[in-house]
Amino acid sequence: MSNVAKPTIRQICELFSQIADGKVTNKGIQELIEKTSISQIIKKILQQLREMKVEVKDIHSKALVLIAVADISQEAEDFEKARKIVDRVYPNYLKVDALEAIAEVLIKARKFKQAQEIVAEMSNHIDIDGALVNIVKALIKVKDFREARRIAIEINNPHSRNMALAIFTKALAKSENFEKAIETAYEIESHYSRDKALVIIVKSLTEAEDFEKARETTRRINDSHFKAQALTVIADSTHKDEDFEKAREAANRMDDSYSKARVLIAIAEALNKTIK
Repeated sequence: MSNVAKPTIRQICELFSQIADGKVTNKGIQELIEKTSISQIIKKILQQLREMKVEVKDIHSKALVLIAVADISQEAEDFEKARKIVDRVYPNYLKVDALEAIAEVLIKARKFKQAQEIVAEMSNHIDIDGALVNIVKALIKVKDFREARRIAIEINNPHSRNMALAIFTKALAKSENFEKAIETAYEIESHYSRDKALVIIVKSLTEAEDFEKARETTRRINDSHFKAQALTVIADSTHKDEDFEKAREAANRMDDSYSKARVLIAIAEALNKTIK
């Protein structure tokens, strides 16, 4: 036991409280000791990295090491040190890479405002827009839909903006906020991406068993491939002959033979389920 790190005062107090309540076993005590020991090892590694005992001479590599330290420790001081060394990185493309790395760590830590400040420093608009898409994803994970939408619509690059809006549409559909999801889908400028997003909404609507709304949404889809896909999803859930027939008719309007074959196979497989 001599090599095992000592528990903190707080952990000891919590342990005694749990013992008094009869909530902790011998196994629980051992797990606490093991966790404390692991925590101490992590602290030692972090301190070693902070002191740069691991020889890293390249400024870009040093920045990535300090960014990783901040990611593990989640301490403001480590974020500040990483931020300062990133300012010294050169040439420009390596600096952008380091800025992206620290932005991702800040996003992971849910420090969204700081992440946006980092993104604003990137000189290449493509890099900025890509990083903003990642911020939108992170905001969606924590259910901050309002901020996610605000950032998504402000992205300059049309491709990145469409991507962010499509991701946002999917999140809204999964949360069964269907009206808002459809509204967001129509903000997607790319017809292809918009129709693809509408298929995702149709899938969520069928899972919610709102088949009428799913059929109504399908009528908004222009692309014959995506329309056939959406109708197949509906038919697979309703098992109604008219839905299968609509899916088959939509598939027959497709130009690409291979895509048509794949959709017809999906329809046949869905039909096969109904007779088993």
